[in-house]
Amino acid sequence: RKRPDIYVPSLHTYIEIKTWVWGPQPKNQFTGDIFKQLPGGKGLFLHKFTNTASMDPVVLQHEIACGAAVPESCQDNLLMLSRLTVLPVFREWVAFLTSNKDRYDAAG
Repeated sequence: RKRPDIYVPSLHTYIEIKTWVWGPQPKNQFTGDIFKQLPGGKGLFLHKFTNTASMDPVVLQHEIACGAAVPESCQDNLLMLSRLTVLPVFREWVAFLTSNKDRYDAAG
């Protein structure tokens, strides 16, 4: 059974988190028309934390489903929440992985 990473009850919204630093990009398991409308008018958003050599780590939000139960300001609030809480942790993780990339490459 497919389950998103986070559920925010007050916003009736699920969040699926994907991270990508290098290598193949992770696949989103919530693709297809079946996920475009969720029971109870709930929402589902993909938060993709990514890093490229040309920019600082960022979070990108992709709407998968946004039903009637989802408050109007939900998308902006969720993106702000991820930028303020998860993104700083992701930045530190990227810095750690990047500083140890030679070790990971040698082990893999």
